[in-house]
Amino acid sequence: MEIGTGYDVSQDSVAPLDQTALRLLNLVFMLHTSPTPYSTNQIIDNADAGYGTGTRDARLKKLWRDRKRLSEIGVVIQDVKPQGASEREESLWAIDRERTHALDGIVRREDAEVALAAIDEHFALHGDDPIRWPLQRARMKLAELANNPNETLPLDTPQQDNRAMQHVWSAFSRRRAAQFTYQDAQGKKRERAVEVYAIFTQGSHTYLVGRCCETDRILTFRTDRIVSARKTPESDKNHPLYQIPDDFSVEDYQFLPFDFSSDGPVQAVFSFSADLGIHELELLTRGRGCLSTAEDGSWRWSVDIRNVENAASLVLSHASRGMRAIAPEQLVSHVHELVRKAVEVNGT
Repeated sequence: MEIGTGYDVSQDSVAPLDQTALRLLNLVFMLHTSPTPYSTNQIIDNADAGYGTGTRDARLKKLWRDRKRLSEIGVVIQDVKPQGASEREESLWAIDRERTHALDGIVRREDAEVALAAIDEHFALHGDDPIRWPLQRARMKLAELANNPNETLPLDTPQQDNRAMQHVWSAFSRRRAAQFTYQDAQGKKRERAVEVYAIFTQGSHTYLVGRCCETDRILTFRTDRIVSARKTPESDKNHPLYQIPDDFSVEDYQFLPFDFSSDGPVQAVFSFSADLGIHELELLTRGRGCLSTAEDGSWRWSVDIRNVENAASLVLSHASRGMRAIAPEQLVSHVHELVRKAVEVNGT
């Protein structure tokens, strides 16, 4: 599967969003990702965050109510005005991380694994939900606590993408086009204006999918390659909101380990245990390919693969779920070879 290709789509309706919930998430996200505190005016004058309408007193009351709501669920926002500052000086706000975040050791590994599985299930089923992106950082922290080295943030992930993704996430939640500078795998930078349809996680990276306003095609972008972001003319409140088509499915753009190769697609057939529930099976297969049942009741999954070695590794990683390779013969041989090497290494 090639990142950056897509298909034309039509537009349709979009469900209304809970504005209070979005505003609370925006406030937490702004303060969590910013390296410096936000002033009162920076918050209540920020239309993107949900505070930019009404009188100043009304916006201030909204901020005080939101601080109280967040405090009730354990997120403490404190005034960090420097000591000795005048009472007339504007307040500065930041998250009190000592009182907000659990101390090391309180969250056990098994707790982290359960929470991680729940977040992954939400990501898999609701990639088009705009309030899910802030969970990404929490997911990475949980992966660290669960001691899963393959799920932690890569060392080369640029930290400045937080502010850019804050803009993208805000634009997505308001159904406004997001404009950003994107650096591709070859290091070339290009301006993009994208109507974001979905954001999903794959391994240790996060991707967004949406209609490129310039090419009118559905494209996929890796979020850690977004260098910066800014407002677009389409962000104006008088500009019509974009709509996500009813026939759009994020599953069509999610990757599996065997997708990454320059080789052409080859149809493969896998089997799964008959005891495996359809819900778990759909999460494993990401809605790709075709599912059917064999005469003995076991599941059959037919899907195109590009990388045979990665497909074989996937079989071994899900062997406990009864996953086996059925065809083609090249795939079956790779699985047998991996098993043989594993036996040699373990001496059993």
